[in-house]
Amino acid sequence: MLHTLQWNTLAHRRMTNSLIMLYKTHHQLVNVDHCHLTPTRNLNFLIPQSRTQYHMNSYFTRTIRYWNGLPYLVKSSPDLDSFKARLGEIKF
Repeated sequence: MLHTLQWNTLAHRRMTNSLIMLYKTHHQLVNVDHCHLTPTRNLNFLIPQSRTQYHMNSYFTRTIRYWNGLPYLVKSSPDLDSFKARLGEIKF
């Protein structure tokens, strides 16, 4: 049915929305404390160290892994609309 309606899976939509929220957080478009995000030179973030599986699957840790896997062109989008458009062009 998803294929017939040309909808993305729930997992894909969750990942996309998580990446959009991380973009907003990084560019301070939302009022979220982002002190735990450590950027690197190539627009990646350092993945926080974790001892538990619970933390490794937390929102920021999981989303940072997705973010670091994005092409540079997507991460360097100048505004939210272009980020969403470029993100929509990627096949996960």
